[in-house]
Amino acid sequence: DPEDLQSDFNNDGSVDIDDLGVLIGAFGSGEEDDNFDATADLTGDNLVNLNDLGILIAEFNASV
Repeated sequence: DPEDLQSDFNNDGSVDIDDLGVLIGAFGSGEEDDNFDATADLTGDNLVNLNDLGILIAEFNASV
């Protein structure tokens, strides 16, 4: 089920370099920043940081 992969931002069934690019594009941002992407905020704390990256890394190369 694609919903099982939080980090599959482009919904292609796998967590890969394309999804990492989305997170990196928003990395270090908060909800007040222009580059903030709520999709990349995997923890829901209105920040894109190491906590979100850790989730993506744990899912990297996973597929459904």
